[in-house]
Amino acid sequence: MVLMALSAPLLAPYNPIQISLADRLAPPTAAHWFGTDEIGRDILTRVMYGARISLWIGIVVVTIAGGLGAIIGAVAATWAGAWTTPSCGLWT
Repeated sequence: MVLMALSAPLLAPYNPIQISLADRLAPPTAAHWFGTDEIGRDILTRVMYGARISLWIGIVVVTIAGGLGAIIGAVAATWAGAWTTPSCGLWT
């Protein structure tokens, strides 16, 4: 999936935003393996280019979540005794 997304400009048979009203809602054929949408854009090409955006969003979200998780984990490990001591009433 990553290789397909990265090489979309080389592998995609059509322009992802090119409109072809003559080919609208075409079923899958040898020319359009996934068919076309309501304004004639090739669906396979749009899937390839859409994978690039989806993978980029996934990488950004995982990076942010991992960074925040590491910070919260470090704070929790450093100050664990401050909130879990028996004197605060949680362990009585």
